[in-house]
Amino acid sequence: MSEKSDDNKTSPCEVCQQPAARRCSACKLVSYCTAEHQKEHWNDHKNACKPFEVDHSKELGRFMKATRDLEPSDVIFTDTPIIFGPKPHRIEEGPFPCVGCCRLLQDQTCDRCLGCFWPVCNVNCEGLKIPTVHGFECNVLRLRAPSEAKPFHEYYRY
Repeated sequence: MSEKSDDNKTSPCEVCQQPAARRCSACKLVSYCTAEHQKEHWNDHKNACKPFEVDHSKELGRFMKATRDLEPSDVIFTDTPIIFGPKPHRIEEGPFPCVGCCRLLQDQTCDRCLGCFWPVCNVNCEGLKIPTVHGFECNVLRLRAPSEAKPFHEYYRY
């Protein structure tokens, strides 16, 4: 029902506010210093713990359904993104970021990543060399055929 935090950071226990390295294994949003405090807090926490359930229908397929009323800004779940993309508007509305270092590209003509062909500040951008910066998303972006479009607003349009 609980697990040790894998990031070596402690959060305050929900019951006594002492440093607590154990987190609820279901939601990972609350911490406890002992299993006893987790059991003690369960009646208060159980409604907030799982705010959704996975359901299935012929019309929708698999989907998430709220198990309680949700408020704006409630955290439903967190996950690591597989890709970090540019802002979703046209170059006329502002510059686009380099996919390697996120530096803003002012010019509509620029270098392209040699792997995925997305715009970069230059082909030797340091961010392109770091697997955890552009490596994962490059593998996803290269699945799409290279675009012949030269202007950014055409290149980013799918």
